[in-house]
Amino acid sequence: MSLEKAYQTGAQTLETILEFCFATGIQAVTVYAFSLANLQRSAEEVKAVMAHLKVCLARFLQDGGVAERFGVRLRLCGDRSLLPTETLEGLEHAERILGKNTKHVLNLCLAYGSRHEITSSVKAAVVKHSRRLCIAGQLDSPSQPGMTGHGLPLPRHDIIETLEDTMSTAGCPPLDFLIRTSGTRRLSDFMLWQCHETTDIVILKKNWPELLYWDFMQVFAKG
Repeated sequence: MSLEKAYQTGAQTLETILEFCFATGIQAVTVYAFSLANLQRSAEEVKAVMAHLKVCLARFLQDGGVAERFGVRLRLCGDRSLLPTETLEGLEHAERILGKNTKHVLNLCLAYGSRHEITSSVKAAVVKHSRRLCIAGQLDSPSQPGMTGHGLPLPRHDIIETLEDTMSTAGCPPLDFLIRTSGTRRLSDFMLWQCHETTDIVILKKNWPELLYWDFMQVFAKG
């Protein structure tokens, strides 16, 4: 299959899978569309991916499309500063017009890496906590990360809750399934924080463009 054909088929597969997930009541779906490492590919390939993303987004937003039929809100996850200006503007426009939808969420990971996400969240959590202590008048002197204004460690549950609130998937239900295609047995820096003790990590032998409704039905039936 040519690269062009693979992109087209992959886009159709995404629409099919989203329809299946939302129709069966799954609240949130996260798609690993383009990693930070993928940005190291040739300029032509990156441009081609962004062009196909634009087509996918248009289909997603069209009248009678997946977003309208299932009340889907779009959330962009990843380093926005690394995306082409035109791509970012289109995605942020989609976020705005779908912002009032509450039934389902599509987390679209672009220029995304889980370690980068965790690092950014830790920094944001430290800033957030420090500001909260300042407002409460509890911070008499600069504190170290993970410490209260009085030099006491933050309770573990507070640290975890604060980090959860600063992750790109904040507000989404716990991750039930992490599905990897192509028979690849690695996470590839995807949702490392969100995986927990009850997450089912499923390895499918098929490539993404080859997936069908039936493949996902089998995954959820076994889960």
